[in-house]
Amino acid sequence: MHNSAKRLNVSKKLTNIPRQSSQANTYLTMYQNVVKKEHLQRELKTVEKRYNEIKEHLDVLNKQTNQEQKGEPSKKPIMNELINQKIISPQSKFKTITLGY
Repeated sequence: MHNSAKRLNVSKKLTNIPRQSSQANTYLTMYQNVVKKEHLQRELKTVEKRYNEIKEHLDVLNKQTNQEQKGEPSKKPIMNELINQKIISPQSKFKTITLGY
């Protein structure tokens, strides 16, 4: 019949010793760092752009508020005064890098 002994859960991780550094591992780490750096740079540019748009919008709203307080009605819509509104052209999501051996 069947063996009724309980099976032990064996961990899939066999060793705690780190892998030895190889050239392929080094290039992989370099590539991952380059990709992460580029991602963070793009994100920083996006945040800076958004920061400038918000700051500009606040300036326009402050001008309009000051005009309203002085009794002068605002003559232009808000969007006409925002000058940094540009359509961003789509760019490729992939960038090729060449690593020399």
